[in-house]
Amino acid sequence: MLNAVDLMIAIRARLKASAPTQAREVYSHRAARGVVVKANEKPFIVVNIRGDSNDSFTSNGLDVQVFVNIFDHRANASTQLSDLWARVIGDGNPPDTAPTYGLHRHHLVLATDNTAGVMVFEGFEPILDDDEDGIGVVLRFNVNMDYVPPAP
Repeated sequence: MLNAVDLMIAIRARLKASAPTQAREVYSHRAARGVVVKANEKPFIVVNIRGDSNDSFTSNGLDVQVFVNIFDHRANASTQLSDLWARVIGDGNPPDTAPTYGLHRHHLVLATDNTAGVMVFEGFEPILDDDEDGIGVVLRFNVNMDYVPPAP
């Protein structure tokens, strides 16, 4: 059975390992109650995923979009934001080398009998909050996830 929770756990673990000093915390779905961007504090990350079915006769699959939302305070002069952005994307260039940190071109290893492919960076969108002091970016990645049922 496809287990998207396992995928989210693997993504959060990779992000925490990739940016241990750059991010305040990595959250799933939404930030914890009371967490806001503040001047002179590290930015934080909120990860969301969305999957579309990609089944075949021999396996169940999902095409998963991963949204990595990075939130920071304008007073931090965006240097923290750009540093964290670089750590999240990682060092997966050139394409023939495995990245040592970050998500781009990282092959996720899942704890269950699901398999995941290589994550690929697809693009970004800025987050600008004109009424508040927040600034941020949404980084978009794609990864395929499969489950091959055991033979009867």
